[in-house]
Amino acid sequence: MKASIFLTFIFSITLRGAIAILTTLYNLTGVWGILYLFVGVAFVIAARKQPANSWWEHAYIFHAAIWTIASVCVAVNTPWCATAFLILDATVGAILWGFVPEVEEQEPLLGII
Repeated sequence: MKASIFLTFIFSITLRGAIAILTTLYNLTGVWGILYLFVGVAFVIAARKQPANSWWEHAYIFHAAIWTIASVCVAVNTPWCATAFLILDATVGAILWGFVPEVEEQEPLLGII
């Protein structure tokens, strides 16, 4: 269980970092901003389906705002600005991941499986 969570963390943060760097490397501008907007909308949908007790617990709305800002940056031909925001998003995601409480396995009640 812990290995899959760790691999998910590595994949998620690495993917976000790669997207951030490739945005500037390939100079993505214009219509490419729509893809970033779709990611922002996906974060909003995720926040609606899994509401958190506080804003920092899952930070879906924060991620949605950052990806939406990145989509605007890409649309107005400033991919370096989008890269800065996406690196901020990946960094905040990595920091917040450290605050996720560990799920402990529980014994079944009365020995019933």
